[in-house]
Amino acid sequence: MITWTLIEPDAARFELTGRIDLHGAPDLRIALDEALEAGARQLDLEMSGVTLLDSSGLATLVDGARSARAQGGDLRIISPSYSVARLLELTELDEHLEVVQGNSLKA
Repeated sequence: MITWTLIEPDAARFELTGRIDLHGAPDLRIALDEALEAGARQLDLEMSGVTLLDSSGLATLVDGARSARAQGGDLRIISPSYSVARLLELTELDEHLEVVQGNSLKA
């Protein structure tokens, strides 16, 4: 499940739960695009409730980061579940995406 809100005119917070896989990744891509179109430049993805992230989900995160950076912003992974954090580490995407442990989202 994906929900998002603008928390500032140029920042969006996403709450992701469940599976971000071949079936869920397109929904995330749509949500990221909607937030960018609404003016968000900083995309904060709270991922503590994500139970599965596959290559489709990883590609969506990379594409989302590229899109945000092209507009002068960035994408951050906030509080990733163990499985997400481990996958980001194994693929070395944690060196290319900002990963924040703990909840440092603006309220």
